[in-house]
Amino acid sequence: INYLTNTPNDLAYDPDQEQFILGCENGELFTLPGCSKCNKLIKISECDLNAIIYDNSFLLIGAADYSVLIQRL
Repeated sequence: INYLTNTPNDLAYDPDQEQFILGCENGELFTLPGCSKCNKLIKISECDLNAIIYDNSFLLIGAADYSVLIQRL
């Protein structure tokens, strides 16, 4: 089990996996599926993640340093 330890800044919903994805401070993504023991915490950047858009198994993520990241789910 992973726990949410940073403040979430934005969220997106992944209908394919039926989970919410939270973009958090310190560059972390937190997945929140229906199974409370199946959540994941993934560090993808050193910057805060401020905006997330989900589209067709991809996340488009805007970071605090104005960079844009693309993450495949």
